[in-house]
Amino acid sequence: MAARPLTRATVAAFVKGGVPAAKAQLVLWDARPIGFGLKLRASGSASWVYVFRPKGVTGAPPRTITIGSYPSLALDDARREALRHVATVAAGGDPAADLRAARAKVKSRIANALDAYAGDLDRRGVVGRTGVMSALRRGLAPMLDADLRALDQPILIARITAIATQPQRRKDGTLYTTPGSAREFRKNCHAFLAWCTATGLVKYNPLAGYRIVRRTRAELLSGAGLREGKALDDAEIAKVWGAAAGLGAFGALVRLGLLTGLRRAEMATLEWSDIGADMITIPAARSKMGRAHHVPLTGLMREILSNQPRRHGAGLVFPSRVSGGVLHGWSRLVSRLVRESGVAMRLHDTRRTLRTLMSRLGVDEAVAELCIGHVRKGLVGVYNRDLMWPARVAAFVRVSAHVEGLLGLDVAPPAP
Repeated sequence: MAARPLTRATVAAFVKGGVPAAKAQLVLWDARPIGFGLKLRASGSASWVYVFRPKGVTGAPPRTITIGSYPSLALDDARREALRHVATVAAGGDPAADLRAARAKVKSRIANALDAYAGDLDRRGVVGRTGVMSALRRGLAPMLDADLRALDQPILIARITAIATQPQRRKDGTLYTTPGSAREFRKNCHAFLAWCTATGLVKYNPLAGYRIVRRTRAELLSGAGLREGKALDDAEIAKVWGAAAGLGAFGALVRLGLLTGLRRAEMATLEWSDIGADMITIPAARSKMGRAHHVPLTGLMREILSNQPRRHGAGLVFPSRVSGGVLHGWSRLVSRLVRESGVAMRLHDTRRTLRTLMSRLGVDEAVAELCIGHVRKGLVGVYNRDLMWPARVAAFVRVSAHVEGLLGLDVAPPAP
């Protein structure tokens, strides 16, 4: 359409008239500034646009900028914005490139990238995504407003080191560090940056190739090297069990872990609705392997669960004493357990202990692997669908009986 001086009346009439049936869109051009107009689509939506050619670029195709939608953006305001773009072009600038850069900067803001990543984890139903995002947002808290593209390996390594070594103060005034939180942050940050690379937010993953420094022989001999974990021996089981008595919900969680081999996240998010008449069920949505996992209840497991109060109708079996929500601050909690038991360990060692006990007590390897929720590999997994439930029940009963013997307990067996 030929350009004409636009008024509110001519714009309203143009929109009311609609787009002819044979066309997908129609543009009403303003006489001044040249290139400014209102684009009307067949759907009835309309937006202000500015079309220009970069100054000094011979043969360059026209570029279009969408200024805003009509009627939310009034004619006079849209015209002022178009005149601003005209001045930019006259000065040799490219307002379209400026807008792309501004949008990319917003998109690559670390806080916004984290929100997008969280949405992707939700869409894919990733197990443990709440803990992943919590670790990332805490770890990247000092730089949430920074540009993701400015992150480099030295910055991230400094942040990981700070998390691992910066002293935290307990309520009793003593200090502790959180190396476990640093490892969790590094793992989750690496996955987040790999996703950013795959989606085009950054060109490469700054943590690619980063490895934790291997421990020296002296560190291994001193007991500082618990990275690969260990299985507790009988004396250590008794010490940890005793120390757990004074640690509230966390202590009960540790005891249940020794008897079930459940993972930390599976126990931390365990709900009363997961406790059945004769088994604990970890739903597929909260299982690491993405499939439901069942653990038969023994008398000793029932005793642990029966001693857990149901606070204010909360659904969690092991809620935080302070918030009533999921337990957190694992490094602090484990450090207290180690201090009070005198046993150097990590929380995942409860799982290793259960699996090792089963081996020591003569449980068949295939049964033991099913007991801790491992999936059969290869053709065996394809064709053997036997869940071996009676054998698994017997295996857990054997472990509970062994622990009872260590502790001198006399717990009634579960009803048949």
